[in-house]
Amino acid sequence: MRTSIVGQMLGRLARIIVVSNTIFAVVVIDAVQMLDFMLDIESMVDLRRCALQSKTLQRKQHQQENTDKATHDYTMRLMR
Repeated sequence: MRTSIVGQMLGRLARIIVVSNTIFAVVVIDAVQMLDFMLDIESMVDLRRCALQSKTLQRKQHQQENTDKATHDYTMRLMR
């Protein structure tokens, strides 16, 4: 899943940020606050991406375990 972070300055007072089709409007007092906010957004996106990858890996591992068990059971039946 690809996430794009787009920001557009609105004068020097606010910023509109779009993250995965969600719009955030932020009133900014200084550039440090904006940088902190952007880093927080990037962290949330990274955490979500990691969670999705973890679920995918768990699903693949479960499928592999099922395949291994089925192969073992089939081999044991053939050996009888």
